[in-house]
Amino acid sequence: MAHGIQDNIRYLCADDIDELCIEDTRTLLDMDKARTAEGHTIMTILPTMDLIDWQHKRADFMAMKIHKNSPTVKGALHSSNAWIYWHHDFRKQRLFVQRIRISDEPGGERDDVLVSLVLCAIREAQSWALPTVVLWGVASDLHNRFDILKTRLGRLNPILQTQRRETTSFRWRGGKNDKTDIIPDEHYAWN
Repeated sequence: MAHGIQDNIRYLCADDIDELCIEDTRTLLDMDKARTAEGHTIMTILPTMDLIDWQHKRADFMAMKIHKNSPTVKGALHSSNAWIYWHHDFRKQRLFVQRIRISDEPGGERDDVLVSLVLCAIREAQSWALPTVVLWGVASDLHNRFDILKTRLGRLNPILQTQRRETTSFRWRGGKNDKTDIIPDEHYAWN
């Protein structure tokens, strides 16, 4: 693992992501179908290393063209087995959070873990002078908790931008089925 920032968090480099993708994919394939509403279908785009790495390599290429070096920090891992990973978009001047994997258990500890992970993304954006951190497709219960950061930190620099996607990251044939739940539908799937 890359250098640490707190006792309970470590930054991740590219070599660390593969193992997390394997664990994440296994967990998503074993997803608890009981969480799905009656008559609904769960659909997912698995967070494979191919998808994650493609975005990282594109960011590295642009960074070499613009900055003559590329980012080595690709995410952060919390001791609770929660993680975040991101890619730098130097053309759009944003740090895009690709995936946040966090416990399903609601509560204060979950909020604190989320805040710690997002703070890592904010620090990374600051280190590259990227003015915006973009999170999207984050579970709705987490989406509403980002006010915690604004309360604790006041004005955020860079700006933390959350987005909900109304469109999906794949093509529907025959029209969208309203009884299909896409879990997760985060930035890593948007290649």
